Amino acid sequence: MIVSPSGLDTKVEELRTWIVQTFQGRVYLDVESLWCYFCVGFRFKDNDNVVVLEINPLTSQNDAGKIAAVMDYLAENSLEIVTFNGNDYDLPLLNYIVQNTWLAYMPADAACEAIKRISNMLIDVETRINVPMLDKLEARNYRSLDYYRYWSKLLRLTKNISLKAIGIQLGYPVVQELPIHHDTRTITPEQIAELKYYNSVHDLMILVYMDTRKFNWQGAPTNFQEMVDLRYAAIEQYGFDKRVLAWDAVKLGLAVLLHDFPIDKTKKGRTTVKLGDIISSVVKFNSPVLTAILEDLKNTTVSSTTEISKEIHIHGTIYDLKSGGLHNHCIAGHIQPVDDEVYLDWDVGSFYPALMAELDCSPVQAPNLNLKFRKLRADRMELKHIGKGKSPEANLIKLSLNGSIGSINQTESEIYDPAAFLKVTLNGQLYLLMLCEMLYEAGVVIDMVNTDGVSFIAKKSILPRIREIWDEWQRLTLMELEEVEFKCAYRLFGNSYLAIPKQGKPKQKGSEFITNPDLGNSCDFLIVPKAVNAYLIDGIDPEEFIKQPNHHIFDFCASQKVGKQFTVYYNNQKVQRLNRYYISKSGSSIYKMKGRTRSALTGLKGVSVQLYNNHDESLQHDIDYDFYLELIYKTLDVLEPKQKKQLSLW
Repeated sequence: MIVSPSGLDTKVEELRTWIVQTFQGRVYLDVESLWCYFCVGFRFKDNDNVVVLEINPLTSQNDAGKIAAVMDYLAENSLEIVTFNGNDYDLPLLNYIVQNTWLAYMPADAACEAIKRISNMLIDVETRINVPMLDKLEARNYRSLDYYRYWSKLLRLTKNISLKAIGIQLGYPVVQELPIHHDTRTITPEQIAELKYYNSVHDLMILVYMDTRKFNWQGAPTNFQEMVDLRYAAIEQYGFDKRVLAWDAVKLGLAVLLHDFPIDKTKKGRTTVKLGDIISSVVKFNSPVLTAILEDLKNTTVSSTTEISKEIHIHGTIYDLKSGGLHNHCIAGHIQPVDDEVYLDWDVGSFYPALMAELDCSPVQAPNLNLKFRKLRADRMELKHIGKGKSPEANLIKLSLNGSIGSINQTESEIYDPAAFLKVTLNGQLYLLMLCEMLYEAGVVIDMVNTDGVSFIAKKSILPRIREIWDEWQRLTLMELEEVEFKCAYRLFGNSYLAIPKQGKPKQKGSEFITNPDLGNSCDFLIVPKAVNAYLIDGIDPEEFIKQPNHHIFDFCASQKVGKQFTVYYNNQKVQRLNRYYISKSGSSIYKMKGRTRSALTGLKGVSVQLYNNHDESLQHDIDYDFYLELIYKTLDVLEPKQKKQLSLW
C-alpha cells in the first residue's frame, strides 16, 4: 500500500505524528534525482507500506521540508536505514536537503536543479571533493546499513558490483534500468509514474530481497542479517560506534586486530627491502637449483612487492614464485590415483596469520603485533574447544586474522609496510617449496601448489615416510597442516577444478565448476556447471540432466550490460542496455549499435535469444538445449575419463 503525506496539514505536530506512525523498524531507502524531478522512496521491513516523497515541478509539489523532517527523525531515533551505496550518495544528498532549509521554500523546479547539481558532484569521483560541506554531509549520525559497502572497495571496483546485478543473482523477477536518462531536462506525468514505480517497486524491492534471501559469501551460506548481527557484536564487544554497520569485512577485521593496540603514526612503512633481511633462517634446500635461487633472493633488494618473479623448473613441474603466492603449472584433465596410490591434499591452516604470529612480521608502525596475532589465534582455538567456534566472538577473531594481512600492503592503511607483507608472503612460498622438495625426494608426484597448500599422488608403500615429512615440516616451520584425501580431481587449469574427496563435499573452484557462486560473482548459464558436476560426480548424462523438469529457467539465463556508447536492439526494437535472456531457437537476435556499426553482444554472435527481463511462472520456455550442451561438452572434452591425462608414478 502506498502511503503519501500529500494533503497533510503542514503543522509541525501533524507532520510529526504521521512520521512517528509511519516510520517504524528497519527502513529501506532509495533516491532518484533529475534536473526536472526528485523523489526518495521508503519501504519497511515490518509492513508492505511504501512512502514516496517528491519534488515535482509539474504539480509544484515540494516535499523538501517533509524529507528533512523524516531524515531528522530517522537520525534522532537511530532507526536502521538499508541502502545500496547510500553512504556515498543517497544519505549525503538527503543531508543536503536537511541542512539547506531554504530548498523547501523554493519553486520545485529550482529545488530540483539545486539538488541535481550536488547529485552530479557526488557521483563524479573527480568533482566529489568540491561538494560544499562534503564532510558535514557525510557525517550525519544515521544507523546506516549500506550493503554495497559489505564488499571491499577493491571488489566493488573489480567486480562492478551493482544493485541490478545483485537482483538478477538473487532471482528478482524484473530486470529494469532507470527508465529516464539521468540528465533529462523535461518529464511527463507518465514518466514520473514510471520512475516512482522503478524506485519503490524495483530498486527498493531488491533491497528487501537482499535482506530476506540466503546466498553464498566466500564460499559459505549466509544472509545480510547474519552479517549485520556480526557488526552489532563488534559494537558490543569492542565499543565501536555504529559506523561499523557499513564496514566491509576487511575493515572490520583490521579494527578488531588493532583495537587497544598502539600505532606509531610517526613511522612510515619500509618500501626498500633487502630480501636477505626478511627470509627465515629455517628455509633450506637440498637441491642445487633451489639453493642457488635462495641465495639469489637473499642478495636481492626490491622497492615494490610486485618485483619478485621467478619461474623454477624442477620436481617434474614448473613453479611460479611471485610476491602473492607460490603456484605451479598444472596439467588439465582427469587426475586419479591407481590402486596402489593415494591422492592427498595438504593445506596449511590459517597460513598467513600463522606466519605473522611465528615469524614476527609486525609492521614498523606496530611493533609486537605478532604477539596480538598469537593471542587471537589462541583465543580462537579456545573458543573452538568449548564449542563456540561459530560464535560472533570467534568469527570476529577470524576476520581479524584472515582479513587484515592484505592491509599491510595497502598504501592508505595505517600499518602499510611492504617489508612486513613480503616477510609473510615470501617466507610462505619458500616454506611451501621446502615441503614440495621433501615430498618429491620421498618419491611423490606433485600435482598442484596453490598459495597455501600442495596436492600430490604417492605410492601407499611410502606413506610412513610421508607421515614423517608431515611431522618434520610442521616442527621446522611451526605451521599446522590439514589433510584431505581425494578420490580424483578434474581440472581445466590451476584455479578451475572439481576435486572429489573420499569423504565430504566436492571442492569446486572456478566458474566452470561452481554451481552456487558468491553474491556479486557471475551467475550466467548455471545449468552448465550444474550439468558438468552431475556428470562427473553422479554419472548423469548431460542431455538427460538439462532436460529434467526441476530446473528453474534462471539456470539457463545470462545477463549483459553494454556501455553507454551503445544502443541495444532486440528483434530490431530498441531495448535497455541491461538485459537477461536465455538461448532459444524461436528467439530473435540481440545486438548493439554504435553509430552505424552493428555488433553482437559478447558470446551471442549468430545466436537467437529470448529476452527475459520479466519472469512469469506460467510461461513455457523454448530452450535451445543444443547451445548449452555444446558448452557442457566443451568442458567435458578436456575432462572425460576416457580421454583423461592421468598423473602416474610410472
